[in-house]
Amino acid sequence: MSHTSRASEAPMGPPPHPARAFGLDGDAMALVIAQINRFAANSLQQVGWELAACGGEASDNLLRTLTQVGAMTSLHRRLSTPPRPGERIEDYCRGLCGDVVLALGRGEVRPRLAMCDTPLSCGRSLGVAILVVELMTNALKHGAAPREGGTVWVAMRPLCDGRLELSVSDSFAPPINPHPPRPRLIETLAHALSGELIIGVRPTYTTRIRFPVA
Repeated sequence: MSHTSRASEAPMGPPPHPARAFGLDGDAMALVIAQINRFAANSLQQVGWELAACGGEASDNLLRTLTQVGAMTSLHRRLSTPPRPGERIEDYCRGLCGDVVLALGRGEVRPRLAMCDTPLSCGRSLGVAILVVELMTNALKHGAAPREGGTVWVAMRPLCDGRLELSVSDSFAPPINPHPPRPRLIETLAHALSGELIIGVRPTYTTRIRFPVA
C-alpha cells in the first residue's frame, strides 16, 4: 500500500486546539489522556487474560494475537503515565515505538530514535509521545513497508530559533502521489503544540513538526 492513504480527508481549515475544546490547559489535558489510556490498558489486559485462558494447545494465530494484545496493553499503559521527571523522552518514545511495531505485527521493522533531552512539561512530553505513536502507526499501516522489513527513524533536535523539530521518516518506497493529502490528525496534534507541520515525499515520506519548547 502506498503512502497516498496516509490521509483521505480534504483540508477543512485549521483544526481546533484539543485542550481549548475541552476548556483545559495542556497539563490538565495530559491527565485526561492518561486516564483514558489507563482504562484502555486495563480493558486490553483483561482481554489478554481471557485469551490466555482458552483451553487446548495454543495455535500460532492465538500466540500472535496474544503478542499483539500484550503490546497494545503495554502501549496504553505507557501512555497512561507520562515520562517521569528525569526520564529521557527518547527512552520513553523508544518503548512506545516497540509497542506499536509488535501491536501491528510488524516485528521486522526497526525503529531508530535520536531525540534531544530538552526539558518539556508533562503536557508537551505527552503531546510529543502521541505524535510519535501516530506517525509510527501511519508509517507501518499506510507506508509501503516491505515484508522483509525496513527502518523508521524518529528524531528530535533543537533549531536555531529556539524551537524543537520532531521528524519521522522511513526506508520505504516513496508515495506514488507527489502531493498526498495532509494527515488531519497529525495537523491537530501539531496545532496542540502550537507547531508547524511540514511534509516531504522525496526521496521518502518525511514528516516534520517544528514547535516551541513552552
